[in-house]
Amino acid sequence: MPAVERFRDPEVRRNTSEEDLLAARRKSTQGCAVRTFSEEELEDYLSPWQDPARSRSWMAMAAAADSRYTLDLVPALKEAALPTRLVWGRDDDFQKIEFARRYVADIPNADLVEVAGKHIPTEDSPDAVAAAILEHLATGR
Repeated sequence: MPAVERFRDPEVRRNTSEEDLLAARRKSTQGCAVRTFSEEELEDYLSPWQDPARSRSWMAMAAAADSRYTLDLVPALKEAALPTRLVWGRDDDFQKIEFARRYVADIPNADLVEVAGKHIPTEDSPDAVAAAILEHLATGR
């Protein structure tokens, strides 16, 4: 993801203030749901980001993020074939639904429930998300 990938650059990390990161988190959080969050809801989502250590930690994680490490896990996931259910917002702009479809096509014993919504489907379709999780747990998959 370009928004995250740019933090690999030490200059970007050095020049990104906590206020800049918080403003970016505010904008991205608001874009993660179909509905508009109230100011109180946004503050709740953003409260952990008020801690300077959390901001530094996130930037370090973003700098280290590399999809090859995730892809390195694919053989073990295929072999384990653990029952896995992905619940995904169809209109997620950050993590596209195609990623989930690829996962279930490649990993045995995985399935996907697509719900209305974006990156935080629990905000957009809480009942559908809960039903998908409860069904998965009830079937013992």
